Amino acid sequence: MAKKSNKKVLITNGSGAIGEEAVKAFASRGAQVAFFYNDMQKEAFALSNRTGALAVRCDVSNPASVKSAMETCKQFYHGELDVLVCNAGLPDYNLVTQIGSERWNEVINVNLNSVYYTINEILPQMIEAKQGNIIIVSSMWGQVGASSEVAFSTAKAGLIGMTKALAKELGPSGIRVNCIAPGNIKDDTAIDADEELTRAYIKGTPLMRLGDASEVAALMEFLASDRLGFITGQIIGVNGGSVV
Repeated sequence: MAKKSNKKVLITNGSGAIGEEAVKAFASRGAQVAFFYNDMQKEAFALSNRTGALAVRCDVSNPASVKSAMETCKQFYHGELDVLVCNAGLPDYNLVTQIGSERWNEVINVNLNSVYYTINEILPQMIEAKQGNIIIVSSMWGQVGASSEVAFSTAKAGLIGMTKALAKELGPSGIRVNCIAPGNIKDDTAIDADEELTRAYIKGTPLMRLGDASEVAALMEFLASDRLGFITGQIIGVNGGSVV
């Protein structure tokens, strides 16, 4: 993005590590930002107070909740939205033989179906305006798969396919769709909770460190720039060389 922006931006899961950095990054450039949160109300309100962004409670796995939250955002934006960042995610560490259908469906619904629910609510406005920018957050595990993370990997791989298909479908309407595939990012609670796992991830990363959430947010800003109007349908990694 340019140094100052008048863009209207919506970020799902804005109270998570990556989402918080995205809210701060866009807001600091002058964008009008709203973000979804679900359980982390205290953190969401604190972020809203610091940045001036609008915090909207939303269970992205529930289509009715998404619809209601989107109506709130449309009033905030006066019916317009320039950039949608689909950042919601639910990690899962289970053998496929042990996960069970209920948990499987929950992981797929939060990580994959929620993106459809969110995009579907905003697309009519973007198509009518003949402009829009959708940024979908997948994962490097959607590219290469992870043992004991089959549900998560499956959902994130689905987002990569969704990105490519939507870019082709929506391109004639002037809407760009790109995907970010982060690697192991510090401040992820699932990683921070296990020091041995953290060391293993660092050892397996060519740059020998975990990524920072701000580095993912910087790529979001980059993809949101009008100067990149010929980039769509791309899967861009932020993984320290883990996927090459």
